[in-house]
Amino acid sequence: MHTIAIFSTLANFDRSYSLVSVIVNQARMLKEYSENNVEIWVMENCRDDYPEDLKENIRKIVPVFTWEACVVNDGMVPIIQNVLQDGINRGVKNFLCHDIILVDSYITYNEAMRRVSSINAGVNWYFWMHSGPHPRPAILSNRIEYLHHTLPDNGYLVYLNYLDQARAANMYDGVTTSNSYVVYNIADAIDISKIDDKLALEIANRYHYNDARVRCIYPFSTTRMDMKNVSYVLEILDLIKKRGLDVKFMACNCHANALSEFTALDKILNIYTNKPYTLNKKDIIFTSKYNIPEYSYSIPHSTVVDLFKLSNLFIFPTLSEVCPLVLQEAALTNNLIVLNSSFPPLAEIVGFNGALHFPFGSILSALRFGTNNTYEERINHFNWVVDNIIPALSKGFYQTNAMYNVIRNFSPKCIWESQYKPMLNI
Repeated sequence: MHTIAIFSTLANFDRSYSLVSVIVNQARMLKEYSENNVEIWVMENCRDDYPEDLKENIRKIVPVFTWEACVVNDGMVPIIQNVLQDGINRGVKNFLCHDIILVDSYITYNEAMRRVSSINAGVNWYFWMHSGPHPRPAILSNRIEYLHHTLPDNGYLVYLNYLDQARAANMYDGVTTSNSYVVYNIADAIDISKIDDKLALEIANRYHYNDARVRCIYPFSTTRMDMKNVSYVLEILDLIKKRGLDVKFMACNCHANALSEFTALDKILNIYTNKPYTLNKKDIIFTSKYNIPEYSYSIPHSTVVDLFKLSNLFIFPTLSEVCPLVLQEAALTNNLIVLNSSFPPLAEIVGFNGALHFPFGSILSALRFGTNNTYEERINHFNWVVDNIIPALSKGFYQTNAMYNVIRNFSPKCIWESQYKPMLNI
């Protein structure tokens, strides 16, 4: 029997972070369907806040070190190398690496993994790429740049959708669609018949969330509001309100700890609660403004899921997403989904019959409303969106299709059989 090590460099493995939920779901699936041992390697300074069923699988052995951009930490390379080699000596044959290749510390791990992989031919390294691809330099002009765009021996890129796989593979030297893999994030069924999370109910009651006819949820990081096109969501909701329907916008955003983030939220509120808009401050809810001292990063994932259950609309005009867990959760909680057709990979998750699709622009092509991108030009476009949203809210056609598509294609058993087993040769 071999061992599969899930290798993560997340600083504290905070369960409110969506990527942690991805890893947790992955570990549970491997424990249920794989005949191999499963270990989750986290950093030495991780706090002891793990799901009860995975505590025996946690190994706090990933070294903590200070890194600089574009600099290999030569002192840490042999330390990381020894940790990796010790795991291999204990039977690890497959490393599933998360949150590594798109951060600057990757080049230090890359150095260590190259040394280890060169003397352990039977060990495989699978690198999950959780963010959207971007062009790599045309010429890899120096060693550091080369390290950023290569994988160690027996290293494979793992991406989260087929439609964008080629662009993702092109970021790495020697990687193509033929020697990279697509593996979906796992989304298990959600019981929408009850709300268990006390914090979700507390937030909803405080802001009278359930009183609104249209309840739109949007989880995101405060620092990524521009990439998430939050302004478009608010303009669409304002048009819905102008047609006589009460609206609430529930932004499940990470805590705005920096002054610049507080300022950004206040700016949003100031813009969209004044003319020409009709929204007021009771219509726009940022969970980061709901002071919860015990949560240093964000509200718990269980709270977000239950707030999804209380919502009925998920507008997702994001500029760059891969296989977002929030989109799966929106589908599984019976929300009407409005997707960005300028970014086609999103449709792979819920299906073209599982959402309303409208162009909102993307990192590849900006949405051109007109010469000056004026308010009037945007509203003309968004009125078309609202014309479709309002009748679809009550029909349930798209909601049912989205839920069915996600349950069918993203269940642990389905993903294990169709993607993990072929990749791991199990």
